[in-house]
Amino acid sequence: MVQSTGSHEPTYGKSTVQHLKDKARSEVEKDKSELREAAHSVADQGREVSENVQAVANNMKDALEKSMREKPLTTLAMAAAVAFVLGAIWKS
Repeated sequence: MVQSTGSHEPTYGKSTVQHLKDKARSEVEKDKSELREAAHSVADQGREVSENVQAVANNMKDALEKSMREKPLTTLAMAAAVAFVLGAIWKS
């Protein structure tokens, strides 16, 4: 409820102010809830990515161990080639 005090600026009754405060508080709580949900979603996605990276690393480790057992010289040559390429990239 807007009341006039004789000046050009209206004053608002307590019920209007309380309504605005309640509405603002409700919006803040809603935003906090949405932010919590987003944070949980990001954390879940982070865990999933971490698990996938660990699985890939384990697969690569197993493949490398198998390659070292079956073809040690080829594995050594591949490692030297990778080191050379990484060194060239690092230098540039």
